[in-house]
Amino acid sequence: MATQNFLFFEGQLTTRPPLFNGTNYAYWKNRMKVYMQGSDYLRWEIVWDGPYVPMKRKSEELKEMIPKKLEEFDKNDKEKIQLNAKAITALYCTLDPFEFDHISVSVSAKEIWDKLEVAHESTNEVRKRKMNRLVQQNELFKMN
Repeated sequence: MATQNFLFFEGQLTTRPPLFNGTNYAYWKNRMKVYMQGSDYLRWEIVWDGPYVPMKRKSEELKEMIPKKLEEFDKNDKEKIQLNAKAITALYCTLDPFEFDHISVSVSAKEIWDKLEVAHESTNEVRKRKMNRLVQQNELFKMN
C-alpha cells in the first residue's frame, strides 16, 4: 500500500482560508482569491480595489466630494466599511507569525494584499531577500 506525502497540512476545507507560511506564494494567492470570492465577492472587491470611503458633497451647489465624518455614516456605509475589516481578518487568519509581522501595520486589506505581492512575487530584489533569509536560517541551524 503506497503512502502519500502531503505538502499542505491545513486541509482543503471550504470554511477555512488557506494557510500561508512564506512558501508557495502563487498557490496560496490563487486559493486565497477563490476563497475570498466564494465566501463574499464584495469582500474580494475590497481587497482588489481598496476600502470603501463614505463620501458626501461639500455643499449643495458644488459637486466636489469629501469624506463623511464618522457620525455621518449611515447603515449602508457601516456595512461597506465592515467589509474591509472582514477581509483583513480573513487575511490575518491565513498568515503565520513571520508573514504577519510584514503586514501588521497595514490599515486595509488591499494594502496587505499588495505588500504580500511585493514581498513574494519573483523579482530580483525579492530573490535576493529570499536568499539572504535562507542563508540566515542556515546559519542559525548550524549554530544549533
